[in-house]
Amino acid sequence: TITSTGLGVLAADAQTVAWVSGADTIHVTDSSTGIDRAVDTRGYVPELVGALFSPDGSRLAVTMRSSDSSHTLPAVIDVSSGAAQIGAADDFPPDQPGPIAWTAAGDRIFVPMSAVTPTDQVLTYRPGDGGPHYLRLPDNDHIDVYTVVPINTG
Repeated sequence: TITSTGLGVLAADAQTVAWVSGADTIHVTDSSTGIDRAVDTRGYVPELVGALFSPDGSRLAVTMRSSDSSHTLPAVIDVSSGAAQIGAADDFPPDQPGPIAWTAAGDRIFVPMSAVTPTDQVLTYRPGDGGPHYLRLPDNDHIDVYTVVPINTG
C-alpha cells in the first residue's frame, strides 16, 4: 500500500503503480488487487524521474544510481516477478540523464545523452544485452536532446 512515508510515484499505467518508499525501495503495486512487490535493486537507489512502463505494461524502465552516487544506469524491472536487470556500472557514463523511452515493440529503451557526452548521442539498451549502444545523430553541429519519442512507422 502506498503510504505517507513514500518518496514518490515513479510511473503508473492502467493496471500498475511503481513507487519508491522512504527506504529507497521500489514497489510495484497492482492497482486493482493491491498486490505489492518490493524490488531487490542490489543496493542501487532509484532516481525519481524518467521511469516508464513498457507499451504492454510488463516491464518498467528506471534510472538507478549507485550507492556512492558515482554512476547512474538503466534498469528494467519485470512487473510480474519484481526481478530487476541492472546494467553494469562500467558500461554506462556517469550522470546519465532521463527520461527513458521504449520502442513501440517494448524490446529496447532509449535515453538522450547530450548532457554528458561531447557529441549528440542517444544511448540504446536492450534488456539482456551486455551493455549499451550509442546512436550518433548525423550532420549536426549540436542539438540538445531532451527526450526521445518512439513512433511506429508500420
